[in-house]
Amino acid sequence: MSLGSGLESDVVAGAYEIDKVPAKALLIRDLGYFSPKTFKDLSSRNIYFISRAKTQWHFYVMKDGKYIRFTTQDIINKLNSQTEKYIDIEVFAGKGAKTPVRLIANLLTEDQKMKRLKKKKNNLGKLGKDVLEGAGINLFVTSIEKEKCDASAVYNLYTLRWQIELIFKTWKSILKLHKIHPMNAIRLECIILVRFLWIMLNWSVLKLLQEETKKEISLHKFTHTFISRRRILNATILQNEKLLFEWICKLGGISVKHHTKEYKKGSTKHEEILSKCFYKTI
Repeated sequence: MSLGSGLESDVVAGAYEIDKVPAKALLIRDLGYFSPKTFKDLSSRNIYFISRAKTQWHFYVMKDGKYIRFTTQDIINKLNSQTEKYIDIEVFAGKGAKTPVRLIANLLTEDQKMKRLKKKKNNLGKLGKDVLEGAGINLFVTSIEKEKCDASAVYNLYTLRWQIELIFKTWKSILKLHKIHPMNAIRLECIILVRFLWIMLNWSVLKLLQEETKKEISLHKFTHTFISRRRILNATILQNEKLLFEWICKLGGISVKHHTKEYKKGSTKHEEILSKCFYKTI
């Protein structure tokens, strides 16, 4: 985890931490942190990535030694002409960078397309030609070899990114991390650090309960209960090992009964996604 200036773009901020990512690691980030130029840097460091792709990006295929533009309409035409759900082809991403990547795409249903257009219109207002043209497809790029991870597995792996979104949602909606009133910089820094310490305490207890109960516990549900019981966690309990143990046991009992993570019908559990891809890789 790192904190940076809110004035910097995500792409610039994300580049600061690349040196800390080990080779052969799989990097999954929000789309804002990625660009075709970033992909070239990651590939040179032997770091795997999966990212959504923007329809505004330029894609090329190599034909007779020349780069030929592979447009959004070309992708749609190819999907419509085949029976398979996905296209999975080697392309070059970026007008200048021309980074070699796997481009994976699939068509949305008409209902999914309309929902996406409605959401984009609410956020952006008038929609441009590129947005309208690409609203009916999902586009992903990755550097993982096909023999290690097929198109369906790439799609499933990318869904894990939503877990990061849920963490920030929990921090904001329950822990109110973003609620700060005007104050001097030194006091603000102290408050932010104290709040992160509280978050890490919350997280440590959650991980402990998951290990002991062998249950997958919802971070959002658990945090809500943890915060509601924080007034009980006074200095007397914190300084008494027996009382603290009893407090954690009670919290564990509540968590096992009420906080087990729920999945939508037909969705794949996170452990299953990781284990399938792991065994394919080895």
